[in-house]
Amino acid sequence: MFKRFCLAFAIMMFIMSSGQTSAEEINADKINAAFILDTPSGKFSEPEKVYASFQSSMDKIFNDDPQFNIIPFNDTDPYVQIYREENDLTFSVDDDYTQVSNRDVSLKKKDIDSICKYFNADYVIYVRVTSTAPRFYDGAFTVSKKINITLDFRIWSDKRSDFVYAKRAVRTGASTSVYLGSGSAARAVDRGVKKCLKDIEKDSHRIKVSMS
Repeated sequence: MFKRFCLAFAIMMFIMSSGQTSAEEINADKINAAFILDTPSGKFSEPEKVYASFQSSMDKIFNDDPQFNIIPFNDTDPYVQIYREENDLTFSVDDDYTQVSNRDVSLKKKDIDSICKYFNADYVIYVRVTSTAPRFYDGAFTVSKKINITLDFRIWSDKRSDFVYAKRAVRTGASTSVYLGSGSAARAVDRGVKKCLKDIEKDSHRIKVSMS
């Protein structure tokens, strides 16, 4: 009985170790990319909606391809913020409500390269979103807010030490209220971002080829 137990235990350990080795080999073969997302800040945006739109778009581009391992912005953002603070890439702005600390959204190539190496990634997907202040438009019984959104989508290659893909999408988001209200600036930002992301999603194949 004891011999049978030892034999069964040995077989179980062999199966578990074999499975672990295979998983490690699969992970080692993946293309690792750190995702950095800079979103509009201030009183005219709702970052959580922008984040959700981007996550949905990233899922559409990469989820059907198991060779890619995308490090999400929730994991990269804390270090990126620390990097900015240590390199004087943050600044304070006095707005109508309070003094807030904003990001300098002009990361240079050397900054992207340093962040890429910190995460030991093959690529960095760097996305920057900026927006204009809302513009008001009056219609018959309606008031609308329109906001221009600029989205820069870039892919940095650690091997090449340069960008291998770059695209800029510029779209207008709008929100209209009938009779009461004046439209939602946050909704206009979200709609503008989604329009820009559709332009990026059209390049899904090109994006993945540039990272292969």
